[in-house]
Amino acid sequence: VIQYFGVLQPHLAAIRALCDAHDLRMIEDCALSLLSGTAPAGHVFATCIHDARKRRMNTKGIAKLAGVAALSCSASAMAHNYTYIDALYLDTDPDFGDDYDGFGIGGAAAVSPDLHLFGQISDQDELERLTAGLALNHRLQPGLDLVAGASFESVEIGNSDDTGIGLRADLRWMVPDTRFELSPGLRYVDLYDDGDTALRVAGRYGVTPTVKLQAAMEFADDADTVSAGARFEF
Repeated sequence: VIQYFGVLQPHLAAIRALCDAHDLRMIEDCALSLLSGTAPAGHVFATCIHDARKRRMNTKGIAKLAGVAALSCSASAMAHNYTYIDALYLDTDPDFGDDYDGFGIGGAAAVSPDLHLFGQISDQDELERLTAGLALNHRLQPGLDLVAGASFESVEIGNSDDTGIGLRADLRWMVPDTRFELSPGLRYVDLYDDGDTALRVAGRYGVTPTVKLQAAMEFADDADTVSAGARFEF
């Protein structure tokens, strides 16, 4: 009887009784007996075969598989999610005039491993804004992604409104052995026949595997914006 990979065959006692009744000697093949557990292979039949070399090979193989599994889990834990919803409070300070503060909701939806849709809508007193676009996310190394995208932009300030385009580029870096993510980036928006470039720095902290607290500061030519809120990942 062969114990495949040390997993015991069923009804061993009945097989042994049958052999004894017919005066037969059966051989138990226990060359790979590592997985036999609390009832080790080789305890039922009159003769058994063990192979120490195979057992060592099996032990090494399982150790290698365990190592690969650990690395896979680590890489998965550092992978960035591109399907989420953001709930935000925003405060925009223009170069001239009063501040605009209010709330916004945004999010993203992955359409492939390397591509996602994104958008945000906000209402800050007299400033209302809509962003919708498509972005490419490319993994540079475990925990570090490059994100680049383009967007449609719509803005309304009081009785004035305009539409235009936007470009963005960000890094998303998961700080090793922590729950922190840092995300520096650049934004370009062309509205009211005027291009505006901004430097953006964001940070996130994972409260749970699917909920993160976040804050960001954006420094543009015409206005600076501070935001804070939560991200819910799916």
